[in-house]
Amino acid sequence: MATNFFEQQENARRKTVWLVVYFLLSIVFIIGALFLLIEFLLGQSGNPLAAAEHLGLLGGVSAGVCGVVGTGSLLKTAQLSSGGSAVARMMGGTLVNSSTTLAHEKVLLNVVEEMAIASGVPVPVVYVLENEPGINAFAAGYTTGDACIAVSRGCLEMLTRDELQGVVAHEFSHILNGDMRLNIRLIGLVFGLVGLAQIGYMVFRFVSESRQAGPSAYGPSSSSDDDDKKSGSGQGFWLMLLLSGLAIYLLGLLGLLCGRLIQAAISRQREFLADASAVQFTRNPEGIAGALKKIGGYKPSSHIRNVHAGETSHLFFSDAFLGSRFTSLFATHPPLAERIKRIDPAFDGKIPQAQVPAPEEATPPADSPKPKRAGYPGFPGMPGMPGGGRFGFPGMPGSPATPLPLPLPGAMGLAAEQTVDQVGSVTPAEVGYAGRLVDALPPVIDEASRDPFSARSLVCALLLDSDAEVRENQLGILQRDAGDAEMAETLRLEPAVRQLPDAYRLPLLDLAMPALRSLSPEQYSVFRGRIHALVLADQRLSTFEYVLSCVLSRHLDLEFGLRTQPADWWRPETLQPGRVETILGLLAWQGAEGSDEEISPEKADQAFQAGIRAFRGRPGPAAQLPARDSVRLEDYHAAARRLARAKPELRRRVLLGMAACVLEDGQVSVRELELLRAMGDTIDCPVPPLATATAE
Repeated sequence: MATNFFEQQENARRKTVWLVVYFLLSIVFIIGALFLLIEFLLGQSGNPLAAAEHLGLLGGVSAGVCGVVGTGSLLKTAQLSSGGSAVARMMGGTLVNSSTTLAHEKVLLNVVEEMAIASGVPVPVVYVLENEPGINAFAAGYTTGDACIAVSRGCLEMLTRDELQGVVAHEFSHILNGDMRLNIRLIGLVFGLVGLAQIGYMVFRFVSESRQAGPSAYGPSSSSDDDDKKSGSGQGFWLMLLLSGLAIYLLGLLGLLCGRLIQAAISRQREFLADASAVQFTRNPEGIAGALKKIGGYKPSSHIRNVHAGETSHLFFSDAFLGSRFTSLFATHPPLAERIKRIDPAFDGKIPQAQVPAPEEATPPADSPKPKRAGYPGFPGMPGMPGGGRFGFPGMPGSPATPLPLPLPGAMGLAAEQTVDQVGSVTPAEVGYAGRLVDALPPVIDEASRDPFSARSLVCALLLDSDAEVRENQLGILQRDAGDAEMAETLRLEPAVRQLPDAYRLPLLDLAMPALRSLSPEQYSVFRGRIHALVLADQRLSTFEYVLSCVLSRHLDLEFGLRTQPADWWRPETLQPGRVETILGLLAWQGAEGSDEEISPEKADQAFQAGIRAFRGRPGPAAQLPARDSVRLEDYHAAARRLARAKPELRRRVLLGMAACVLEDGQVSVRELELLRAMGDTIDCPVPPLATATAE
């Protein structure tokens, strides 16, 4: 069983501290070595320094090294500030269009979508490293909102679907465990250490080429004795410059060595955890074990040929950099045999030669119908199943009269502790739920979620109100602000969207995220303004409208520059009076609303007290349930934004209280689940669909 999410978040925080410590020690080591080398060269030249000058030299060396390393690190970090996509592009990745018709890419997108929906995070963008025949992959990004998954061309061509799912599950473990932010910071710091070597090499090469150019490179020659002395002095200067450049280059290589050691120290043990998590997510050890065996039996192995492979080697699924194989001291990944043995105890150490998967094992032809995912039991509404219709939505031709009975988190029998334990994790039941949900989408909806133009209309269709008057007002807004084509597309999608069960709304929004990310900044700004107008059309904020606004704000507004990170993002948040009461009070009142909108104060108070007890973790006096009119979605959001900076343990206690509040009556309404998901997303604790094996 993989370590729980909140422990991993705390581990990531501690590793960040150690990363900074290692980095500073490396700089001190380089400064000391460069200072001693310059002192040695000056001593050899017969120009020893006075005692007072030693401190000046040390200060100058320190400033120079810190300036070079710091500038390099800041420049590289700024280059990657846009998130995972910047890393993928740096590695030569090609964006996979969400509407692709290529068979391998369709299977890859399906696997990524299943894992994203099952873990409760927006679907990340996907890249393929087209020029890499080795079997490898990585996840990169600062948060779940800017994450990307990148796989090599060899990974697509050599792995079966189960093996590919194991690799993707491994990378999702890095996304959920907080490893991505640490990995990008590590790239920036290592690049700064390498920058010293690059400057030294440039100086050495410049002096060498200048000397080879001959005396004319330094001005007209002279035959006088005085000029000979000057020439000899100039030769000594150039020799000193040449040696200095060589020395800086060698010391830069020492910095590179320190960087590789830091990469190995930070990343190696996390690979075992990610392997274990992949098995936990899929309950299919043969998948990831098979991928590792193919790497061992495949000639290109997992090597990445891109020039940036060294500085990004710690990101990858397996060894990406050839140099890391020469010694285990610098390896960013454990040996393949050891990883396989931990997953498959029966492994005898013999790795067979890798074979290209048979067509039926690999991927179907591009024009074949969407396959039913292996291991996912059918349900009414699918072809050949009881109930008849193709999708199972009421009101559609050939559909049954009742909605599709997906395993919604209703009477699941989950305790609050069990629910929080699933945060940041994935179960096979949830992967199956996600696969069936995507399979059951009508083609018109599925296709619209993958196209940037139609995805905007799909979100607008999700917001169209069931009240005729409000809907007319919203259509008026679209008629005024949107073009005829966008208006027509929204109206085309509306009937299919209206037939979807409410539980589909958030997963559908997650599916549309890659298409929305491909908009231009201008297109997104116009789209965001239109969404704001549709939300306020009835002068009130519904639960889903709030959740949708939260998702767009957190995952796209930052990316497109419509809002900035809070200035005090680094300051840990502490518990403030009334904040938890606001959160639990709103959840309690939402759960107390019946289908006929009747309110049960007794039911609300019971749920609220259950949440307070779970949050406190110990018996105590009853708390006062806030009045229904005093808790608003705006207050809920403000409390969530503040708690996003809290330490993992405080966030865990808040989510525990929320889960206890929601589960007090043994039922989970869609509104409660959406609020729980929005809160978890805002405080960077992804809440999965909470499907369980018993639900299937």
